[in-house]
Amino acid sequence: LGSIVGTGALGSILYRNYFLRPASEGGFSWVQKNIVAIMPFENLVKDKETDWMGGGIADVIAMKMSRIEKVNVIDRAQVENIWEEFKKGDYVDKESALKIANILGADRVIMGVFQRIGDDIRVTARLINVRDGTLISTTDSINKYGNLFVLEDSIALNIIEKLNIKISDAERAQLKKFIPTNNISAFEFMAKATNAFI
Repeated sequence: LGSIVGTGALGSILYRNYFLRPASEGGFSWVQKNIVAIMPFENLVKDKETDWMGGGIADVIAMKMSRIEKVNVIDRAQVENIWEEFKKGDYVDKESALKIANILGADRVIMGVFQRIGDDIRVTARLINVRDGTLISTTDSINKYGNLFVLEDSIALNIIEKLNIKISDAERAQLKKFIPTNNISAFEFMAKATNAFI
């Protein structure tokens, strides 16, 4: 039984952190995925009424990126458990984000900020190399609040491209197709509920 459990655990680790790629000499080989930790986005407006969006935006980007075979996005609950120990007020700085990502075994971390003013929302996401803290890319998007899902699509696709991985047409379609809900109000309710649960 022990060997069966051990084999199952190993298979789970391989599935989460590696993917199979055809080898040049025939057959397949295991290739490590990009392991990504996403921090809750910081609210630049410091408005408690819109703070829920920080976790909501991070969740949607994470769910979209998890559709890609070559990416392993660390579960938000795991991030939040450690994030609570490092946060300064309602956010974590770069140094703390790198420590959290390193503890979780990520090789890339995404940090971001958002700002909602009236009907407009601006989101900036930074992709950072955990090993040396270098900035890989910055994505800055602005749109109408009602087009938040379009904005999140743009950010997720840009980050995936900066990870230097090729995605299939089917994965690209899935990424664009996936949204937690078509209704912004319902999305707000879901995000607030998730924030409270975590």
